[in-house]
Amino acid sequence: MNKISRFIRLKIITMNKLCLQIATLSVFFGMPFFVCAQEEAAAPAANPLEKGIAGEKAPELIVEEWIQLPDGKESLSIKDFEGKVLVMLFFQSTSKGSHDVAFPRLQELVKHYSGNDKVKFLAVQTAFSSLLDNTAQQLKPTADKFGLKIPFGHYTYTASYPGMGGLRGTYKSPHVPWFVVIGPDGEVKYNGTQISVEMSIVNIDEMIK
Repeated sequence: MNKISRFIRLKIITMNKLCLQIATLSVFFGMPFFVCAQEEAAAPAANPLEKGIAGEKAPELIVEEWIQLPDGKESLSIKDFEGKVLVMLFFQSTSKGSHDVAFPRLQELVKHYSGNDKVKFLAVQTAFSSLLDNTAQQLKPTADKFGLKIPFGHYTYTASYPGMGGLRGTYKSPHVPWFVVIGPDGEVKYNGTQISVEMSIVNIDEMIK
């Protein structure tokens, strides 16, 4: 390995360590971050009027259809997750970013917390474009593609009709993919396009202690 290659490798290792140190410090000071600065800088620009609702109480889950619900459940309420950490991914079946980046990261988090009842996961299709393709019928194929047994939901976002915005309206997500992390106290701790698996684990572990 030449000197340049060793230098690049050391830089990468240093940046990874720095990300974890920042995550730990952010938890200690009550400012949980779930994304590295590099990823945040690479995220697409959000609508300045819609920046999510981090720091606010999580609204109710407004969803039209569900699949893969727990036994005996016909729908889900935000109250079902009181005292737990809830990680949600808003997506569209036609979204390349959802399939190439967001779902693989969600997949890693679901695998890491498998069997841990203190951490729950949801994926909701907040359809707002290509409505003939982003339908509820795409939920099962998407869940199967990534081997996810978590609940999947669907809501068609209709901005022209007040009160019909579903999760995309109440959670003010400007685009997809869009991650939302809700703490055990019911407050939205993080929302954004990017999420780091490593930093999320640090913050989630701290919240469920």
